[in-house]
Amino acid sequence: KKRRRRTKIAAFVAFVLLVCGGGFYELRKREQVKEEILTGREAERKADAAKIAALKVEVSSLKSKLNDAEATIRYEEGRYAKVTDKFEKASKTLEESEKRWVFEQKELERCRVTRKELDEELTTISTKNDEMVEEVEWCR
Repeated sequence: KKRRRRTKIAAFVAFVLLVCGGGFYELRKREQVKEEILTGREAERKADAAKIAALKVEVSSLKSKLNDAEATIRYEEGRYAKVTDKFEKASKTLEESEKRWVFEQKELERCRVTRKELDEELTTISTKNDEMVEEVEWCR
């Protein structure tokens, strides 16, 4: 009887120790999982913070490039406007020069015609003058 009782008590104590050990083991496992989760979250936070910092640097770089591009566009637009103005002025000057040239060509042609007429008239008058000089000589 004593032996049975001791065996029962030993079995009960072993059972209680197993249950308590299993409970402690489960608690310890849960704590370990919590720690791993917290460590993982902290690592994720650090990785996210590093990624955010890298993205901020990239955003800053892209903003700088955008500002440079916009400044270049403004400069090119201003330059294009100046070139366009110069082209328009040159076109007007060329047009005026062509008008002047056409006018002067017409004037020159008119002068040539007039000179031809005057040369013919001079030739006619010179001939008459020569004839008059000859007649005057005959008369003397």
